[in-house]
Amino acid sequence: MAQQTPWEGAPGLKLTEEQLEISARLLLHIDRQPRFVRANLVPESLTQEGMATALRASRGSVSNALNRLVRGGALRVERSEVPHKLQRLKVYQLTPEGEALVRYIHERMRS
Repeated sequence: MAQQTPWEGAPGLKLTEEQLEISARLLLHIDRQPRFVRANLVPESLTQEGMATALRASRGSVSNALNRLVRGGALRVERSEVPHKLQRLKVYQLTPEGEALVRYIHERMRS
């Protein structure tokens, strides 16, 4: 029996080629960000708006991909304070499953 890739083994992550591209880009972007230094103060680059700007993608496509990744167990979401923002915003962190996906993406990029 063939071993499943992390993408195939993650519940809720049935992705088209375009969805896979934005999802992989988001996971790599989140992985490159500094880990939370203070629990309630995180960089804007971990918000939907910050990721859409960094990836030059529409907020809608980023939002849809983030929702799929959260439902699939690759990301967790929480509300945190972001510098220079008046209200707490949703920010995203990799779960252990998300970290496995990032490793898989890096392996595929090297092969």
